[in-house]
Amino acid sequence: MILYVLITLIVIGLLLHYYKKFEYFSNNKKQDLHNNMKKTLKSMSSMISGLTYKNAKFRTCYPTGSDDVANCFNDLPQSQADGVYITSVHVGNRSCPWDNGGDPDYWKIIKEQKAKTGKQVWGIVNRAKGDELPDWKNAVKCMCLDNNCNDDRKGLFSGLLIDVEGTDMDKSKCSSIEDLSALNIPTASVVGNGTCSNFNNPKGHTYIGMCYDGEKCQKNSKCLKNIKGVNIGKYMYSTNEWPSKTLCTPYDIFHPKV
Repeated sequence: MILYVLITLIVIGLLLHYYKKFEYFSNNKKQDLHNNMKKTLKSMSSMISGLTYKNAKFRTCYPTGSDDVANCFNDLPQSQADGVYITSVHVGNRSCPWDNGGDPDYWKIIKEQKAKTGKQVWGIVNRAKGDELPDWKNAVKCMCLDNNCNDDRKGLFSGLLIDVEGTDMDKSKCSSIEDLSALNIPTASVVGNGTCSNFNNPKGHTYIGMCYDGEKCQKNSKCLKNIKGVNIGKYMYSTNEWPSKTLCTPYDIFHPKV
């Protein structure tokens, strides 16, 4: 909490300094200064979001579309959540199932529920065995991560959960999708059988240990900090196999339905 306060004070100081200097520049200089300040604030916002995410509790949600996506913001009996992972891009062979021509109300409802509940919203990119690999440039376009759209997707997502799995995932496939810099947002990925462990993201990447599907996150009464060669930042428990006592923190909640 103290860290967040200090960051906020720094941002306020930058704003005051910015407006104090603003009057002394020509119109061109003012525009340059304004653009630079926007980049600085965006970077600070991304950093704060990343810090908040690491200790926040998220739940997964796999809606069919606008008819049931609002349910993603409901808390589950097992635990409340600070944020939601919502299917947003690359489902099966469809790279952007709910784009402008498909189900635009999908994004509208997510935005409304985000404002209503105050929960963070991260997208999910899904890939199972046999599916095409995700294209990060398509993900940017689908989720409007470049803000190059005029609908409810703009500014909607603060991160992306990468659920790319399959026994056919080899080093070559993982190498082809390891560079996440095009997304320009924090990312996270699950760690288990058939997953990648070589992601590179300047905005920050978190590996999540799957405490289900046969993966064990505890040994000798201690939480595993390293699984399959990567440092674990969070753990994920399934509502289908919810433990009587959650052993490892911080944790997320895997819910296979809406």
